[in-house]
Amino acid sequence: MMKAIVGDEVKLAIESLPLEFRMAVILSDLEGFRYEEISEILNVPVGTVKSRLHAALVKLQEMWAESPSLHET
Repeated sequence: MMKAIVGDEVKLAIESLPLEFRMAVILSDLEGFRYEEISEILNVPVGTVKSRLHAALVKLQEMWAESPSLHET
């Protein structure tokens, strides 16, 4: 599902996100869908897509800060 260019550590970090955040990240950052398209796919408002992506980014940054192995990629 996730593109081969994404490292194993990043895949694990994304997979550890709650499902609603993970789906938004995959659709946006890995599959390249626009917010409006993600909104239709997930059947949620565009604002919800944006807030999920922001929350996912915050969680991923926290994981990055806590995991030295992610810095080695």
